[in-house]
Amino acid sequence: MSADGWSNLFITVTKRKRPVKPHSGRKETPRHRNKVRLYSMVATIGLLLVILIGSYVAFQPKVEDLPATVPFQHEDWMIFVPSSAQFVAYVNYRACIEATGNYSLFGDYPLLEIYLPPYTLYATSIEYEVSVNLPSQGSKETSPTASIVKIDSQELKDLEKALQSSTILHNTHHGDTTIFDLLVRHKERNPQLVSASLAITHERIIFAEGAGSANIIGLILDTIGSESRQLFSLESSRTAVYASGGSSGDYLALFVATFPTQIEGANVMMKTVKSVSSSVTTQIALSFDNQGKAEGQYRAVRNLYSGGSAYWVLGPFVVAKFNHEISTLRDEIRGL
Repeated sequence: MSADGWSNLFITVTKRKRPVKPHSGRKETPRHRNKVRLYSMVATIGLLLVILIGSYVAFQPKVEDLPATVPFQHEDWMIFVPSSAQFVAYVNYRACIEATGNYSLFGDYPLLEIYLPPYTLYATSIEYEVSVNLPSQGSKETSPTASIVKIDSQELKDLEKALQSSTILHNTHHGDTTIFDLLVRHKERNPQLVSASLAITHERIIFAEGAGSANIIGLILDTIGSESRQLFSLESSRTAVYASGGSSGDYLALFVATFPTQIEGANVMMKTVKSVSSSVTTQIALSFDNQGKAEGQYRAVRNLYSGGSAYWVLGPFVVAKFNHEISTLRDEIRGL
C-alpha cells in the first residue's frame, strides 16, 4: 500500500464521530407546561380540601340523647349538701388509699388538731370528706366553707365523749344537736390556732372555721332534714351526676361547681374520678340550657379541656373523658 493509502486509513480510523442525540419525543411547549401546573394546583387544592373536611368532621361532636329515665344512686353524704352550695368536693380517702396502696397519699401530718380537748385527726382515720362552699354574704367576704367528715366509729365515740365531758367549752344548740366552739389548727394550711365550730350528727363530724361558723353548721343541719333543700334532690344535679359518669356511685371523688365557669353559658360543671385497672379515669360534664347550646360550645370545651380520650354531647351536656396514670391520682382529686 502506498503512503497515501496508509494516511487515508489512519484518518478514517481516528476520525471522531459526533454523538447522536437520543430521541426526546415531542418538543415541550408553554401550553404543556401550563397543563402540568394546573394539574399540580388541582391536586394540591384537593389534598387541602380533604384535610379541611377531615378536620371539620373530627371536630363535629358525637351526639347522644339522655335516657328516658336517668339512673341515679343516692349516697349517704348527699343529704348534707344544700342546694345553695356553689362548690362541692367529695373525696373518699379510704378508697383512694386502697387504689394506690399509698398510706401517705394525703401526707403524714395531721389534717386537723383541736386544742381543747386535745384531739388529732389523721387521713388514715377518715373514710370520706365532703367540703361545701356556700355563697358569701357580702361582695368582699370569702365564701364560707363547711366540711362533713366520716371517721372510724370508735374514734368518733371517743371524740364525742371528750367534747361532752368538757367543762370549759362554750356550746350552743341547734334543735337536738350541740354545736361546740373550739380552737383548731391545720398544720398544712395555717399553723396558727383559729376559731371554729363543730357538731356531731348522723355519725358524721360537721366542721366550719371563722366568724359565723356556728351559723354555717346550722344551715347544714337544716339541710339534713329537708329534702327540698338538698342539692342532689334536684333533677338537674342527678342528671349531671349521670353525665359525669357517676350514676353507679363507684367514684373515688366527685366535684360540683354551680358558679359560672370559663365556658360561656355553662350552668353546672361536674367531675368524677375513678380507678380503673390500675389507672385513673376522670369525666367532666358541663351543662347548658339545651342541646343546641351544648353543640355550639362543644369546640370551646374541647379546646379548654384538651388532651381527652373522648368528647361528646349528651343532651344539654358536653362531656370530656380523660385517662391518667394511677400516680396522678393526688392531683386529680384536688378539684376541678
